[in-house]
Amino acid sequence: MEQGGSPQVLKTILGHSSLAMTMDLYSHVLPNTKQQEMDNIKIPQSVPQFLLNRYKTR
Repeated sequence: MEQGGSPQVLKTILGHSSLAMTMDLYSHVLPNTKQQEMDNIKIPQSVPQFLLNRYKTR
């Protein structure tokens, strides 16, 4: 998943019954994902800085 692999394909390979199970088990190995997604979002200037700081991970 870190290298762009599909969680759905990983689910199938591992034999999990649901995508939720796969994500629950393996999403912890993606510590930078939240920050990367925040960096990709176009955030309006009107969003208060304290809200942005709440979700920063670095």
